[in-house]
Amino acid sequence: MAFRNAYYNQLATQLDYAYQLNLPGFISASQRPTEGSGTYYGRTGIRDIAEYPELDSFVIDVASTYAMAAASQINYGAVSDWL
Repeated sequence: MAFRNAYYNQLATQLDYAYQLNLPGFISASQRPTEGSGTYYGRTGIRDIAEYPELDSFVIDVASTYAMAAASQINYGAVSDWL
């Protein structure tokens, strides 16, 4: 039950963050859109809940809908409403 609560809290945080910044999905490691070919970047996240928030190299504004697939196992209704 403890992991489920942790997953649910992460889901609620991601949904709220995406709503506030008008993002099309959740922050996730992805290819950052740039001119030409973007590069894959894995250091993504929400700085307010990061273990090391002092790092300046977080990508905080690139989101994707594929990250929501796993979240649908936590609360299908919340994720499908978002989509």
